This record gives sequence, C-alpha cells and structure tokens, in this order.
Amino acid sequence: MKGLRISLEKFSHNEKLKKIGKKVEKIILEWMEEAPVEWCIVREDRPEIVVRRDRGSPVTWFAGKRVALWGCGALGSPIAEFLARAGVRKLILRDKGVVAPGLLVRQPFDDSDIGHAKAAVVAKQVKRIRPDIEVNYCTKSILDGPLDSESWTEDADIIIDTTASVSVMKKFELVRRTSNIPPVPVASLMIGHQAENGLLVLAQEEYDGGPADVYRRAKIEACNQPHLKHFADEFWPDPSRTEIFQPEPGCSESTFVGSAADVTVLAGAMLNRLAQILAEDMSSTASAYFLTQPYLNMKIDQNTYASFNWGGGQISQDPHSGYEVRIAASAWSEIIGWIRQNQRTDGSDTETGGILFGERDDVSQIIWVTEVTGPPCDSQKSTKGFECGTEGVRETNDEKRKRTRGSVQYIGMWHTHPNSVPLPSPIDFLGMKKILSTTDNPTPKSLLLIVGTNTDSDTFTIGTFVFKRSDFKNTKNNIQVRCCSIQVACQEPKPRRIGLALSGGGSRAIAFHLGCLRALHDRGILEQVQVISTVSGGSIIGAMYAYSDVPFEEFEKRVITLLRQGIFRPIVYRLLFSLTLVKSVITVAVSGVT
Repeated sequence: MKGLRISLEKFSHNEKLKKIGKKVEKIILEWMEEAPVEWCIVREDRPEIVVRRDRGSPVTWFAGKRVALWGCGALGSPIAEFLARAGVRKLILRDKGVVAPGLLVRQPFDDSDIGHAKAAVVAKQVKRIRPDIEVNYCTKSILDGPLDSESWTEDADIIIDTTASVSVMKKFELVRRTSNIPPVPVASLMIGHQAENGLLVLAQEEYDGGPADVYRRAKIEACNQPHLKHFADEFWPDPSRTEIFQPEPGCSESTFVGSAADVTVLAGAMLNRLAQILAEDMSSTASAYFLTQPYLNMKIDQNTYASFNWGGGQISQDPHSGYEVRIAASAWSEIIGWIRQNQRTDGSDTETGGILFGERDDVSQIIWVTEVTGPPCDSQKSTKGFECGTEGVRETNDEKRKRTRGSVQYIGMWHTHPNSVPLPSPIDFLGMKKILSTTDNPTPKSLLLIVGTNTDSDTFTIGTFVFKRSDFKNTKNNIQVRCCSIQVACQEPKPRRIGLALSGGGSRAIAFHLGCLRALHDRGILEQVQVISTVSGGSIIGAMYAYSDVPFEEFEKRVITLLRQGIFRPIVYRLLFSLTLVKSVITVAVSGVT
C-alpha cells in the first residue's frame, strides 16, 4: 500500500494532470480499502532455469521415447502413468479388456470408468497428466493386432508387455524371427500369484530371441540354483497349481491376489530396473531380473533378488523343416571341448559325437540346444563314422528333465565330419530313421547336429537337420531330397573377466592343474582368464603358463616333460653346472659365514 502511494505521488508538473492524478489516487486507495486482495503465484517452468524433480532417476531414460505398452491392467496402468510423468513422447496402448467393478481394488480406475475400455481410460488419464503427450490406443487383441501385422513394432523405440500371456510371448517369438522389420527392445513384466514376487525379462534389439527365449533362460537359471528355488516355485511350480481364483462372475481368466500397494511397488521396481539395463546400452544381450517384496522375511538361503545377463549363441537354420536351432554358448563350448579331446586322444580324422538336450517349440518353430554330453560309453568311433550309444542316456535325460522342470530333455544327437562339410550321409540318414522308428522313442521329431571340422584351422561349420517320422515314408533307396543350410560358427572375442586359483600339492597339484587348464582350453574358457592366484605347486604351473608365449599344445608338452623328469633333479643339475654355485661359494668364503 505504501509502495503504491509513493508511485502515485509522482505526478506531472502540469497542473491539470496533477489534479487528475490526485483524483485517480483517491479512487484507487478507496477501492483498495474495500476490495479483497490476494497474491497471484507465478510459476516458473522454463527448462532453462528449472530442474526436474526426477533428475537422475532411472526412468528418465524414457524421456522423449516412443513406448508401446501391451496391457493396461494391474501392471500396465501404473506403468503408463510412470512413463507419462517420466516424459515419454508417445504412448501406444493396447488392451482388449474393460474396467470391471472388482478391478477398483488395485487398479487406478474409478467408479465412472466401469464398463469402459481399459486402454481408452488409461489414455485419458495420461492426457490429464501430460496434455502434450501423444497417445494412441487400440482395444483389439494383441494376437490379432500388432502380432498379426507386418509393422509389429508400431514405430516404437521399445515394447513393454505386461499381459503375462504365454501365447503372446510364443507368437511374438515367431513374428520377431520371421519379420523383415528391424527389431526393437522388448520387455515382458509379470508378478507372482500373490503379488510377492516379480519377474522382468528383456530381449535387446540385436539379441537372437524374444521374451519367450529369455523367459526360458530365466527359468533354467532359477531351477539350477538352490538359492533361487523360491522364484522357480513361484513362476514355474511343479506340480502346477490347481487352485483357480475367480474374483467375480464372468471373469474368464484366473488372476492373482494382491493389493494396489503390492502391484505399484513391483511395477515401479521393475520399471526402474528396466531403465537401468537399457541405459547400459548392451544391444546384443538378454536380461532377467527377479525380485521380492521388501516387507517379506526371506530365509537366509533365499535371495531377495537376482539379475542375469546373457549373450547370444550359435544360430542355425533348417530350411527343410522351417525350424531355427539356437545353440547356447555353454552347450557349444562343451561340443568344442569334446571335439578337441577326441582330436588329442583318437586323432583329428576320427569322428565323435554325443547327445543333445534342450526343448522344441512347434508354435514358434524353435529348437533350443541347452546342454550336451559326449559319446555314451557304448558308442563306436572311427574314421569312417560315429555310432552313438545309448548307455546312461535315459538316466541322464531323467535327471535333466527333473532338474529343469521339463525345459531340458532329449532332443537329438550331434557328431562331427572331420575335414568335411556338415551334411547328412547315408549312414546318418539310416541312423535317424532307426531312432524315430523305435517304439520306445516318445518324440515324433529328432534333431541331428553335424559339426564340420578343419585340421588346419579352428574354424567350424554347422548343419542342423530336423527329422520327423513322415520324412521316411516316401523315400526310395533310403534317399531323401531336402534343402540344407550350412553356417560358419561365429567366433566372437571373449572378454577377460575370469579369475583362476591354483592350489598347492607338489607335483600332484601340477598334474591336476594341467588337466584343469586343458579342459578350460578345450572349451574356450582359458582365454578369458585375467588373473591367476597360486600357491606352492600351483605356483609352478601358474608361472609356466603366465610366462608362456607358445600355443597351449607346446605348453602342455613342457609341463609333461617337467612331471616326468621331476622338479628337484633339474634344479640340482642346473645349480651344479652353472656359475651360480661358484658365486655362492665365493660369497660364503669371503663373508666368513658358516
């Protein structure tokens, strides 16, 4: 008021204007005494001077991105809100469901939304949060929508699937493999039956497979590691759960039990982890992330979370059957190990082979080779061929199937063609016919993996062939005409990230460690060793390897020679016939030390 009076008293020197100014001053002051006055807050929102409150948080990775969100339910609806607040440029929402009364317990809808399409309601919600965001929504089935279209990516930078639908994941695997459209990262998020656990799987754009592939790898990891058994029991129970929870009349699918707080915690945690992985820019990898609710009291041998990252493996196509064969890096490493062992013990021209274990999915037309074994004890090896035995195969198959809850079991055989192309020979053809015609063979299809070797190099070629019983019905003279494909095995450089510890024990330790080093070398793991820690006898072979610049075969010969001659004798011999002894004697004599 005082400031306003001072400003009004600055009248003009003109008398006429001065009188007008005094009248104006009186009018304004009288009005101010009667009129209510409130402050008008002016908000500053210029990006040049304002710092966002979520600066530095993981979800800022999504700022400016185009995101396709499949599913607008318990997980999808809060994630849509998180993405809108994070600053995404465009949201593509897909969900065929409608808002039902029972959903209000845990999904961010209100009473007026009942009966309306979920995707449409979520679209309105995010527009209220961010009027500038571009939102498209569709209420058709995902299986009949983007997964039945050539443009399945819908020009998005990433696809987030929250449907937890196995059918969607399997069809997506086929579409992603056969489509000519450049792929984008695809994440799939799901929660346990009581909203106590969450699982995130991510297939980056250059990874070999899709979410179903990563989901399977996550299952095998959870089954193989005892401290993750509670996650395996949650997402892949064995036996399967028989209780079906129907929350309301007309609900067509079973669902989970959990509150809005439970779902929001898991949704936020998984979205944060997804953003962290995407920010690491590992375009050719796959990732999985298990987590539990923070309020749960876990046992001491149970992890509250687990994170995995995988690279790709060997990919081979069988154009005759239409199957794609994906060989895990660990399985391929085992095959190479058996081949090198065979070359060392039986000669480079002798064939060898073994059994393949994995899984075949006829919907997506993919065969996963996850684990392998070498030749069974009753196998026959020669330069003319390889006849795979059967001793112990049934027991091995039962162990793998039980351990992985059905995800790893017998799928076929592998063998080598030394210095030759990996194409089936008449003997191979007869062998597969015999296998599939056996009455106790439960599988209608069998995989034959042939590895072509080259004595002059470490290059391997791969041929994969899926045979079914009908392949042998209309053959003449045991000849089958089929289209074949041969791939050169990829040999990507492996990072040095392994530490190796060699224990003591004299010459026995040296002999033992030589065998270990040989096995690691055969499987391509030794070249990944960055640090070696040794003690006593392990220090001898560790030093020999660390300072060796010759091929492993030459290094191995040196160690064997050392073991045959003994360690003490060469040291004494060198000491007696070297200047070191003379210098030592003179030093002792001069110093007078006794």
